[in-house]
Amino acid sequence: MKGAGDASYERIYGGGEAPENNAPEPILEGVIVKIPSILRFLLYLNICDLLKNFGYKLKVVCAFLIKVFNYAQSDENIVELTGRVCRFDAPKRKGIFSSDQNSKKCAFTLAEVLITLGIIGIIAALTIPGVIEGYKKKETVAKLQKAYTLLNQALRLSEAKYEEYEYWESGYSMGDAEVYLKKYWAPHFKVLTYCHIPKDCGYNSNRPYKYLKGTKTTYDFSIQDRRVPFSTADGIVYTVSIAGGDLYTEDNSIVVDLNGYKQPNQFGKDVFFFRRVKKKGILPNGYQLTPEDISQECSLNGDGYYCAAKIMNDGWEIKDDYPW
Repeated sequence: MKGAGDASYERIYGGGEAPENNAPEPILEGVIVKIPSILRFLLYLNICDLLKNFGYKLKVVCAFLIKVFNYAQSDENIVELTGRVCRFDAPKRKGIFSSDQNSKKCAFTLAEVLITLGIIGIIAALTIPGVIEGYKKKETVAKLQKAYTLLNQALRLSEAKYEEYEYWESGYSMGDAEVYLKKYWAPHFKVLTYCHIPKDCGYNSNRPYKYLKGTKTTYDFSIQDRRVPFSTADGIVYTVSIAGGDLYTEDNSIVVDLNGYKQPNQFGKDVFFFRRVKKKGILPNGYQLTPEDISQECSLNGDGYYCAAKIMNDGWEIKDDYPW
């Protein structure tokens, strides 16, 4: 006559005699459970912690899945959910590759594998683009901060060698951007190439850039005697101008292209503007404006000249309101 314990064992393990007290305990493993097994895999990877950043609907889905997972923790609930359990008796092993021939084997069906892969694929499709975008934003900020630091460092080193920046001979008065560049700036960078023409640094056009709003700019990449960019070992291209559209208009701007000739070549995405300011050093273009004015210009309807200032004002971070 079977007791309550035997009935419970038979309901969970699928029949058979309960083991004697001195017999090896049955090993419950290889449970084929479509949803709970998938949940175990996903939860151990903390997928739901990642998904909760991607919208309210995914939060609700994760909350539901966690409830099902918690319900399926006990053997009885697993049987209730699926009615399928594999029973294994402890094998008597004679060698590392030998096992009891009478032990049962259990595996996932093709349908279960495809369901699992499908769910993983859907989650990947939802999360990977966001992860990649987040990585690109952090990479952009890191490179921008590095360029800003190197420019200020170069300024300070040249001030130590010569005199304070406000007393330097200006590139405008020298009349040659390359002479000015090689005296005050280039010695403090690992210069690979001077871009006398765009092709020297891999660009196909002398107007390779786009405004943040998407239209082509009229900004000239290189101008003889007035603007000679140079590329460095880390792939960044710096442009230290001495004059603008004509030799009679002084220009203290510095343009930084974080990835050189590579796309998107767009203001506010990989191209940023700084200025040389007497007694203050290198500052982002638009530094003197209000946050509202900066945000208005650094927008999908703007040109993108002040986007370095916006990133700095936001604590060196590309926030959700940034026109990425």
